[in-house]
Amino acid sequence: MKKQTRNAHPDKFYLHVNTLAGAFNFFDDEMLTARLEKDYIAQIDYSERNYDGKVREISPLTYRQDLDDLVEQINTALGIAEFGNGMTVRVSWMHGSKDLPTPAEIERAGGYLIVKCYVHPYSFNRARERGMRAGPYMEMRINQILQLIETMGGEKVWWFIGDEPFSSYHWHGALIRTEKLGGKEPFKSRQEALESYKKFVLGDQMGYEARKAFFAKEEYRAELEKAGGLSFYPCAKRMNLNLNKLNISSGSTAPMDAHYQFEWNFSRMFILERVFLGGIQIGVAFMRGAAKQYGRYWGMYLEIWDGKQFGSRSYTRFDRNLKQVSGFTPSMLLRARLTAFFSGVHVNFIKAAYESHFAPGEGKTLQLTPVAEDHKRLADFCLRKHPIRGETFTPVALLLETLHGWTPVWAEEDKVWGAMPFEEGDYMISNFFDEAFPRRTTDWKQLPFPTYHPFGRRFFAVSMKHRTEEYSRRLRQGYDHRPYEHRCLTASRWGDCFDVLLENCSLEVLRQYPVILMLGRVKLEGDLVSKLREYVACGGHLIVNVRQLEADADDLYDFLGVQLTGEEGTSTRSHCQVCGATHEEPQYRYSKVRLSPAAKTMATNEHGDVLVAEHPFGQGKVIVGTPHYLQAYDGDEVLEDGQRRFTVFLEIAKDLITHQVDTFSPVKVTGPPVEYIVNRAGEDLIVTLVNNEVTEWNGTITTGKLDEPSRWSVDEWW
Repeated sequence: MKKQTRNAHPDKFYLHVNTLAGAFNFFDDEMLTARLEKDYIAQIDYSERNYDGKVREISPLTYRQDLDDLVEQINTALGIAEFGNGMTVRVSWMHGSKDLPTPAEIERAGGYLIVKCYVHPYSFNRARERGMRAGPYMEMRINQILQLIETMGGEKVWWFIGDEPFSSYHWHGALIRTEKLGGKEPFKSRQEALESYKKFVLGDQMGYEARKAFFAKEEYRAELEKAGGLSFYPCAKRMNLNLNKLNISSGSTAPMDAHYQFEWNFSRMFILERVFLGGIQIGVAFMRGAAKQYGRYWGMYLEIWDGKQFGSRSYTRFDRNLKQVSGFTPSMLLRARLTAFFSGVHVNFIKAAYESHFAPGEGKTLQLTPVAEDHKRLADFCLRKHPIRGETFTPVALLLETLHGWTPVWAEEDKVWGAMPFEEGDYMISNFFDEAFPRRTTDWKQLPFPTYHPFGRRFFAVSMKHRTEEYSRRLRQGYDHRPYEHRCLTASRWGDCFDVLLENCSLEVLRQYPVILMLGRVKLEGDLVSKLREYVACGGHLIVNVRQLEADADDLYDFLGVQLTGEEGTSTRSHCQVCGATHEEPQYRYSKVRLSPAAKTMATNEHGDVLVAEHPFGQGKVIVGTPHYLQAYDGDEVLEDGQRRFTVFLEIAKDLITHQVDTFSPVKVTGPPVEYIVNRAGEDLIVTLVNNEVTEWNGTITTGKLDEPSRWSVDEWW
């Protein structure tokens, strides 16, 4: 929707890029087998990883012109402005003898470059291919990147120090405290867990298996010791790099990492590797919130393999007849990138475009796939037709404690920090996201098919090799994979309108949000009280739960408008006095309260007790929920210290959030469940509908909050 006048401008910084091919990206597929013999293909797979957890000798790869010709053919096709405004290269995928793109090549691709270069000890192979030792080789690559940053100027070149080195803490974090890795006891506190993670980030990211393998051989150990440690932060200190003035991006597969790494001034950007690991929308909420809290950039690094659900090597691929044979559907990848764009991402790129964008053609030529054609359309849409996307409308800040340790993958196992069992408040975070993005699936190991699916249980009983072959055969026959991709993008109950902030967030940032919802174990105490008092006094709406209050809550009576009686009760019903809805609820426990004369009852139960109270304070409101963490609990299971397992968000809690979002949202979307995003560009409203279901969506978008309605018109963009 737009007025006849416009005062918005294109975004100053938005990169739409592809990851280029290298000598080690390819596995056993048609593009490679047409040029190289089988034993050489095996050597590529053997050499690229440098180290994959197994003890083995260093295996540098002999340079091959025919392989280099294939890489050049792909990169020449990808490195043009038709595909975006820049490109990405990954140093570990380059043969050690090759150099980074030149300024001229960068300009040909659109003017921007992201160099994904891990500083780690797994560089032996690439170093040997250049006739160097690992330490000097790594410093040579770093100096190449720094020279490009200086030559191109501004924000044209970015050094992406990686996601996988930092993700490895989470994949191995649960093991760090086990007998296998030293026999230490589990973390005694979340503070200890955070300190452990900080030590990992600012120290040596070498995992236990790698350390054991490398230091078992005198040659490797001596070389690493001479290099002085090959991890990013120690290396940056040794080279006296000013991280605040360099275009450096860190990353991870765990969205919680962004706040911490920004807090430690680790980088100017955080890039999240994301598709199947917990869903895109939750990742966006964390990334966007962290970027706002710390004034940084954020990016989305789109994985295109389906979590090894369908067999090995499950990148999105096509055969010479352009039949999809593995991975996500083109529709899924297109929707993911559109979602990222309108969610405000600053860097939007696919990890392995050489896999998804090309298929064998006639003879030894290549042809573009449907994913490549979609990518060109999307680049044209984002960079040329509609560069004015405005600012994503996010009225609700989700306020978490600094030590929360919650991330989607481990939350599926009821753990924080990869190893510590959930407490009651942690369930509130998980259950909220389950309602915000219904049907999301966080467990990367979960089978994507129900038992009645044509693949059924038998499919997952066969070997990985046969699973890959069977899945490819089904896709060639026209099998529709889309219904089982819902764990990546889902309908959004309230729209994609949430940002995650931590309790140490500044008042200036908090004021950008009309509503703050306190989630999890965060407590209303100390400095947070004074910040939120001023926030509410200036017009903000604060939603707090009785379990987030401390023993001295009576001292906040003037602010909260409620007083705890010390009594508790249980109930199975709720009634909303705002909309008049009455709900049958699972059993929940609540605290009884007395209201101040100024407070107003917003919801009650069958006993007449208050479930939600609203208290005016200054120009804003404080809304207090009395059901414990707004959830039902499993009365048959008691956790440590007498805590109970919370199972689902209450219906009355959904009503509460719905009424707050409706109060501030400029549009209302009605009809079947659908994902939607609202952006403001000057006086224009942009509403993005993302249908993640197989059936066509039919619904309405309405707004009653436009001034001078006759001056507004509606355009459909896609």
